[in-house]
Amino acid sequence: MDLSGNDQIGFVQFDMRTDDGQPDQTIIAEGAETFNMAPNWRVLGATKIDGIGSEWKTYTLMFQNTGAYTMFNIFHPQMSQGEVLGNIYVDNFRVYQVNPYVKMPVLHGHSCYTGKSFNV
Repeated sequence: MDLSGNDQIGFVQFDMRTDDGQPDQTIIAEGAETFNMAPNWRVLGATKIDGIGSEWKTYTLMFQNTGAYTMFNIFHPQMSQGEVLGNIYVDNFRVYQVNPYVKMPVLHGHSCYTGKSFNV
């Protein structure tokens, strides 16, 4: 998915729930810029979501440094030996970007470094 615009910030939003009477569940959502499935990817981070219960709840995650070939993955890991994995339902999945209100700052290197001070 091309998320190279808008200062390379992308959002993933979805609704999630489990079956009634099931223990709370955990998922991990992660993102990566694949550079069109090149050998080296830029991992955008992972978020662990605990306490997914039987009521629908909306989750919104933000990823920075997205690009033209960004992908997202959601998985349901077994967090401990013997843990019973129940069903998790996902609905209304969307990926989007917003126009930033403030432009991202551009970092500049220093000059005239003397060991005690420098110019920016």
